[in-house]
Amino acid sequence: MKLGAEQTFDYRGASVTKIVGYDNGSFSLTTKDSEGNLVCYGLDSRGEVMHEFQGKQALGVIILTDGYYLFVKQSSYHQAGRTHRVLVATLCDEGGHVVLDGIYGFKIFTNNWYVLCFGAARALFNDRHQKVAEWFGRCFAFGDGYYATQSDWLITSLERSWQLFKHEKQLDPLFNVEAFVGTSCLLVRNREKKVLLTDLNGQELSRIPVVKHKKLLNNRFVLTFEDGSERLYLPDGKPMGVAVKGVMLLADGRFASKDRHLVTGLYGKDGIVEKNIPVPTAVYDFSLYYYMLKWFDKSVLYDCNGQNLGEGYRVIQASENFLLTERAGRMCLFNQFGCALVCDK
Repeated sequence: MKLGAEQTFDYRGASVTKIVGYDNGSFSLTTKDSEGNLVCYGLDSRGEVMHEFQGKQALGVIILTDGYYLFVKQSSYHQAGRTHRVLVATLCDEGGHVVLDGIYGFKIFTNNWYVLCFGAARALFNDRHQKVAEWFGRCFAFGDGYYATQSDWLITSLERSWQLFKHEKQLDPLFNVEAFVGTSCLLVRNREKKVLLTDLNGQELSRIPVVKHKKLLNNRFVLTFEDGSERLYLPDGKPMGVAVKGVMLLADGRFASKDRHLVTGLYGKDGIVEKNIPVPTAVYDFSLYYYMLKWFDKSVLYDCNGQNLGEGYRVIQASENFLLTERAGRMCLFNQFGCALVCDK
């Protein structure tokens, strides 16, 4: 996703013109110096520059593990007298050498596994850049080496069986899977057509049927149940707090009750009202990765673990797993893992 800065700031002495962030927390910065020269930096999820590209019009540089990266650019071809533009990616190693070219689609999983598409052919690679599966309809990689594939190409297929593997060792197949969540959990439809949360062995982790789910890029997830309540879960399927209804759920399991636009209470993830701080005048949630509590005289930013990150942040833009802020004359970019970049304005 693209982050558009409300105001410019400098990186390595040049003005930043574009920030593009990705699901695995990596991002790219495009800068332009006083002479109009473009430089694109590829940074990993910790904000370390892994690669630098001089004067290349890259649409994106996605940093993978071990310095590997996907270089995304726009290509064109002529057909029937018309010019068609498509996005094409190249997989390169840490030395910049081309490993695979002609990639016309890709997906990066949160555990840094990835799918590359070459026309109709698809291949799944692990975080060591080894091909582990190909010629599948759909696949999903999660946790520590787990992945599942489905041969059907149609998303609406009535057959919901998946072949499950761990480090290329085939395990028992999975049936009636609605979604993979966390690092080892499933949403499975039972004989009564109800969707339940289970582990990989079929053990039920919640007995209340699920009607909606939201997956987060830190492997946490939110479930909405039949009774209208919702609950935030850790990657292993353990709940982060109590089930709530009609309140604002926050990134660390806390929640705020509101009467129209007025905040009436702040509660811990155990459902007990917070008494160590006064009730805030406003609460802002940023995609369940960060949130801000605001009082008349101050505002405090918190992360998904409930850590107080400090006062005085001004949020410029929130886009899924990225948060661009300004504090004390410095720009701070957060991803789902924490603060990844601090620059002077």
